[in-house]
Amino acid sequence: MGTEGEKNLNLSLRNLDTEISKHTSQTYLNNNFSTRQMEINYSKILVLVLIFLGEILAIYAEMVGAKTNHLTSQPFWQTFLKMFLLITLAGGILIAGYMSGINAFKNIWVVSVVSITSILLVEPLLAWTIFHQVPTIGAVLGFILGAIGLFLSLFY
Repeated sequence: MGTEGEKNLNLSLRNLDTEISKHTSQTYLNNNFSTRQMEINYSKILVLVLIFLGEILAIYAEMVGAKTNHLTSQPFWQTFLKMFLLITLAGGILIAGYMSGINAFKNIWVVSVVSITSILLVEPLLAWTIFHQVPTIGAVLGFILGAIGLFLSLFY
């Protein structure tokens, strides 16, 4: 009778150990999955930041160069070289954004939409900030539709 009880106890302990192992490995897999998902989300956010920052710097260089050349008596080449350096930095940031974007989104179309939409969103804001000109109704509608398009491409 003692050996039968020991066999049942050993069998119960093995079953309990198996269940604990299954639960532990499932918890590990779930935690590992959520960590991987967070990394993917962070890389997508990084792509958005890089592309928006690159576009902001590029557009800023274009507009400030145009305004400076138009309003001041600075030599053309002096303004051009300053803005050339800034737009070169912007280009490097954009390349990093595109390279990271294809890895994060696995689709060049999403990366392209982010870039185009960032231009649609940033350029009117910088134009208003730098030149102090009020946008037309068509420009405002394009701005709103560009924002809607960005969110549709990212979330659908």
